[in-house]
Amino acid sequence: MATITKIINTAIPSTKRYQYWSSAELNDDLVAITSGDIFMIEKSIGKPAKNVIVATSAGCNLEVRFNTQYDWTVRHTSLDDTSVNTIEGSFYENLASTVTKTDTSMTPIAVGSAAAATLSLDGGLAVSDIQIAAWSIGTFTILVT
Repeated sequence: MATITKIINTAIPSTKRYQYWSSAELNDDLVAITSGDIFMIEKSIGKPAKNVIVATSAGCNLEVRFNTQYDWTVRHTSLDDTSVNTIEGSFYENLASTVTKTDTSMTPIAVGSAAAATLSLDGGLAVSDIQIAAWSIGTFTILVT
């Protein structure tokens, strides 16, 4: 699983920012895009996308998940009460650490079919990332604004 990020100039007004990806591109590790890879929308255009268009070629078997990435912040605290049975200094020094997790429990949305297909989301969902749940044949493009 790799990420796919294409950062644009965030000095462009947010209403005019967009990004386009195709299945022929490489991911951030410079390897061909494959199942499990994640398009980092918010990191690419500097905001969650309000409009998403996913278009597939005839026979494409693309399945996607939206908003699979989340940051989990672990906060560590020390105890001041010496009556608690603890060893002093046994707590983490880093009192706030953030770990990025991927939620794969959501049911994937099938976009591809025997005929060319298009999935459009128009403002109903703020999309921060798109994960390729499954894909092995055909081509696709993704446009976000």
